[in-house]
Amino acid sequence: MVNSSKHFIVAITRAMPFRANSPLCGIYRIITVGNGQFSIEKINKYNDLRIADDIGMVDVVVTEAAENRSGHSYIMECKKNYNLPFEVISAGGKDKIAGILYKYTKLNKQKKLLVLMDLANVSSQYKILIKRCKDNPNIFFYPYASFEELLYKSRLVERLNKKHCFNPYDFCTLERYYENALEKVTGGSNLEYNHKQPLLNKCYTDECKNCNKKCSLECNDKLSQVLDSPVGKRLYKWIDNLQEKTTRKMDCF
Repeated sequence: MVNSSKHFIVAITRAMPFRANSPLCGIYRIITVGNGQFSIEKINKYNDLRIADDIGMVDVVVTEAAENRSGHSYIMECKKNYNLPFEVISAGGKDKIAGILYKYTKLNKQKKLLVLMDLANVSSQYKILIKRCKDNPNIFFYPYASFEELLYKSRLVERLNKKHCFNPYDFCTLERYYENALEKVTGGSNLEYNHKQPLLNKCYTDECKNCNKKCSLECNDKLSQVLDSPVGKRLYKWIDNLQEKTTRKMDCF
């Protein structure tokens, strides 16, 4: 009933995790200040679920996506194409991320971990994930709603100049909204995206100079076309800096 409703729903609960499909930006806490007064603030106001601003050096990237799917496939291709020096671990689902973080905290607390998780659907995992952040100061989460949001808002997809008529409130999560929006605007193009397909379309990762197809989306720098956007800019800056450092090291030999 909640998912099909067109109304704005306010749910008040004493318990966390909140068993619903809520985005991080849509969960608030009520703070009582006495005399019957209270204030309302975003649940992550104090960055308890540690959001990465400037990513810097990273030892391990943990993806929510299963191996060779969506976000995992993309970061693996970046690692291979640009010879990037970090480990990539697939959690294979948001409910398994906390276990991966616990394991790495026990093995080596000094390693910096960057988590690529769909924050548009994090409410059921929030409590355990902030515990992992408290246990390990080197755990950071990338600030996006989902991997599909990253692609949908990329300059590459924008160049298709296609629209859709979907309303985010017609979907149970923003995650599903971006999946459908991306599939709609890329359908029938060289960038066609299908969330159910096991492999990510190579047009998002491979440079055009290595492709025999000629199309209007041809560009000289696929990394910037996909990541140099308001959603992907932190990843772009991080990977671009790593690429420059790796190139300089190779030039020294």
